[in-house]
Amino acid sequence: MNSAKSVSSLKRASKQARAFAVLAITLSAALAGAHSSQASASQAQFGLSPDNNQKLLFSTFDSARNLLRINMYEFKNPDIADALISRIQAGVTLQLLIESQPVFGMSTEGKEILGRIHRAMKASGNAKHRLFILSGVKSGPTKNRRWAYDHAKYVIVDTARVQISSENFNPSGHPAPGKVGNRGWDVVLQDSVLIQKMSQMFQNDTASRNADIVTVTPSGQLPFPTSATARIGNGGLDNRTANSINIGSGEITHTSLITSPASMPSLQKLMRSANQTLDIEQMSLPLSWKSDSVNPSPWVIELIQAARRGVHVRVLLNDERVWGKASDDGEEATHNELTIQYLRQMSKCYKLPISGKVVDVDAAQISYIHNKGMIVDGRRVLISSINGTENSMGNNREVAVVVEGTSAGNYFTNAFNQDWNHSGNALSGSPQPAGCPPQDGTLGNVQSWSGAAR
Repeated sequence: MNSAKSVSSLKRASKQARAFAVLAITLSAALAGAHSSQASASQAQFGLSPDNNQKLLFSTFDSARNLLRINMYEFKNPDIADALISRIQAGVTLQLLIESQPVFGMSTEGKEILGRIHRAMKASGNAKHRLFILSGVKSGPTKNRRWAYDHAKYVIVDTARVQISSENFNPSGHPAPGKVGNRGWDVVLQDSVLIQKMSQMFQNDTASRNADIVTVTPSGQLPFPTSATARIGNGGLDNRTANSINIGSGEITHTSLITSPASMPSLQKLMRSANQTLDIEQMSLPLSWKSDSVNPSPWVIELIQAARRGVHVRVLLNDERVWGKASDDGEEATHNELTIQYLRQMSKCYKLPISGKVVDVDAAQISYIHNKGMIVDGRRVLISSINGTENSMGNNREVAVVVEGTSAGNYFTNAFNQDWNHSGNALSGSPQPAGCPPQDGTLGNVQSWSGAAR
């Protein structure tokens, strides 16, 4: 009898252990995209493209004494290459992770810049320098890549500070002072817990055990040919006459790291925390995702739900026509225009406090919105590489940070307001649909509602 009870108890314990294991795995998966850092108050700097983020970046580089670790999707800015080569020559070790297969492929400029940096590494005599190149096969039976794209944009300096950005190392992403460039946001943080987490992430992402990483030492060879030609120029960016906003600074009381894949739960949590205001400035926010053409994207759903709670929501999206599509009235709406049409109709039909615009790039004197930013209640700010797309949130390596503090909220709200006020209500695409979207938050028959859904 005692033996039977013992066996029964063991079975129950085994079932409980399995249940707890499943629960732990489930929770781990749910939290994979977020790592919270509950640090004490620390100082931060805030930057904007095109206003000042090149200056902020160079200041970050110059603060390095021993080690610079950088993850960057694209690198085509020779001025930034010059600054890094200068740090190499000063004895700072550089470890650089680069995506080898961006959307339009690695450019000639990008390859030549990596060639220059690699030659500087070799000439320095420092064997600790590394170039890490994300390569590999994206699909099919031999797929060995962890992510669709490594789209992150950050710099770790020693164990002292980290700069997180929405912008690539391109001429328009970190333009020279006084030049037109993208609208983007940067932040430099001295949160030791955040730096430790990001350092561990960089180490894991570049580990040689990963089949999609090509490691190039100073004595090694790049996996593509480069020449020893003279430095490639920056190209001709227009002069910017608008008054530039200076680099900002202030105290941060809390930071939270958000990463993709699996960033959507953390972004939903952030949007659900809004009580009064929610401002979004995004390069890309399609109304629906490819895997679900009937329901709005989870991001759009959260915006509507926030407005239903009484939160005042403003959404400012990029004008996708800057990439070559004609802007004559009556043309099919772009992805971003369709999203704005939908938000406006929801506001009009159901009296929701939500408004949306497509940026006027000429009035704002920017190339386009490349930002992926969010401001919650005027004091919590998302600085991010994460676009509002399914791929960006579910398949890419992305890095974002939420910073909390009055100074950060004021700085980025001021920048948002400038772009918002420079943009009107006109849309270039198809006229706004007359009918109301379903009140339940679905799109219903999207094509019959808009005539332009993807």
